Amino acid sequence: MGPAVGKIYGRVLDGQTHKGAEFTTVTVFLAMRDTVVGGTISRGNGEFGVGSSRSVRPCAW
Repeated sequence: MGPAVGKIYGRVLDGQTHKGAEFTTVTVFLAMRDTVVGGTISRGNGEFGVGSSRSVRPCAW
């Protein structure tokens, strides 16, 4: 069985203001191997997307 391929997307929020946290580092780890498998920086409104666009539709920002 090969590795899973997909996309993780979401929005990072500030805990106090509940507004989007801009330019936040988002890192995806493979927990079984303690390995970084991807990452990005959130946009000005806190939205981010990490992963392959080959297997799923890209996020519409």
